Amino acid sequence: MNNKLIKELTSRKLPSKVRNRIRNSSSRVNYTELRELLNDTHLWACVQSRKGSLSKYQFQIESNRSSTELYDKFIANFDYSSLIDSVINSILFGFQPIELVWAMFDGIALPSKIELLFQEEIGINSDDNYFIYDGLNKIDMQQYKHLILSNANNMIANDGLLFKCNNHIKYKRASTKYWVMLNEKYGMPMLIGKYERGISYEEVTKLADSLIDMVHDSVLVAPKDVELQLIEPNKNGSAKVYQDMIDYCNKEISKVILSQTLTTEAESGTYATSKVHQETKVDVIKSDLMIVNKYLSMIFTWVLEVNSSLTDFNLKAVEGN
Repeated sequence: MNNKLIKELTSRKLPSKVRNRIRNSSSRVNYTELRELLNDTHLWACVQSRKGSLSKYQFQIESNRSSTELYDKFIANFDYSSLIDSVINSILFGFQPIELVWAMFDGIALPSKIELLFQEEIGINSDDNYFIYDGLNKIDMQQYKHLILSNANNMIANDGLLFKCNNHIKYKRASTKYWVMLNEKYGMPMLIGKYERGISYEEVTKLADSLIDMVHDSVLVAPKDVELQLIEPNKNGSAKVYQDMIDYCNKEISKVILSQTLTTEAESGTYATSKVHQETKVDVIKSDLMIVNKYLSMIFTWVLEVNSSLTDFNLKAVEGN
């Protein structure tokens, strides 16, 4: 066992990170705007659905050795949920940097926690090596400590799924805004107050104020010669335009994140259509599991190297109860 390396890993800490969203000079991507997209309820539901599909699986270690204490402790203490979050984020943003926090478990060094770093905290120096920027200093990424997850060979931010949802969420928000304005303007009958010519400006203003107040309490006191008229607007056609646009955007977002729509939209369809959508969902899950397996295998290899216990192994994903 490499005691010097273990001592360094379990005591090593990065300086406190500046969380005010620093951008790398090498990237013009505004990750703050991308994260803000996740406030969209439909997009959030799609992302949670994809994460939930992975959470149903557990990983088993198959080795040419019988089960050892190291394997058991790794399986029992590893932060799977954070790894799943990291994998999904790498798909959404194009890449996801993480920091492994190591701890000792009965003499065995294991990563006990995964901390997700901001994408804009990662930079590339002139030697094409990645570094972490804490707001003041550039810190070299450290082996066994830092890892950049990506769903491609190279971390390309523009390949993230959030970029493909960006325009649809903007269209959806604009449609919602104008729909709310339509409801505010035409949600109630329009009140028209008619008055005789020759009355003073103050009386006209008082009548207008009374009509404004009437929107809230529906009570108006006016002279007999003041005529009131209620006009019911026909807003059904206009409202449908906004509703259709929002529905269209939601379906496009579902296609981007889930590659299908039936799991998030209450749609009716034929059995064949449902079967195709289910097969697509299974394919997406398999693809995500391959990424999880890739990085979990890498991390477990690090565990073996740190604890000087090299051996051949295979990770197998099984669906939990």
